[in-house]
Amino acid sequence: MNKKTDWFVRKKRNALLFMVSGLIVTFSGILFEVFHVSLGFDARLITGSGFLVFGVSFSNWLQYLSAIKDPKTAKREYLAQMDEREIFIRSTAGNRAFWISIVCTYSLLMWESLSSNGSVPQLSDNTLWYWLAAAVVIPFITYIVGIIQGESIH
Repeated sequence: MNKKTDWFVRKKRNALLFMVSGLIVTFSGILFEVFHVSLGFDARLITGSGFLVFGVSFSNWLQYLSAIKDPKTAKREYLAQMDEREIFIRSTAGNRAFWISIVCTYSLLMWESLSSNGSVPQLSDNTLWYWLAAAVVIPFITYIVGIIQGESIH
């Protein structure tokens, strides 16, 4: 098989894998909620994770189906994904986002550690939630900005 055919097969396989995994996780979460199984955390997190995995499946299906409809577009998409310059830009942006994530998470961890012995005030539950959400959103924004910046420079 050639690389383009491998790409088609991989997209379809990933779409099926993520779809089945997403359905299993989603229905598991729903069953935990319906039967009030005590897990020590909110069972809706499992259901939400299943929706996330199912969304990844949907993305792979869209790429696969659009590639089948228009092979020229699929070829451009494949070449763009395998382009060394694009790979370099994505890895550089990912590296920046990784370090931002580490800084955010480590700062929050240090704050929580210092607040446990009274050195700094404790964060309220809402504030802690917002900081944790920021530890996810800020690296994602950093990654997107890094890609846009890399595309404009090169």
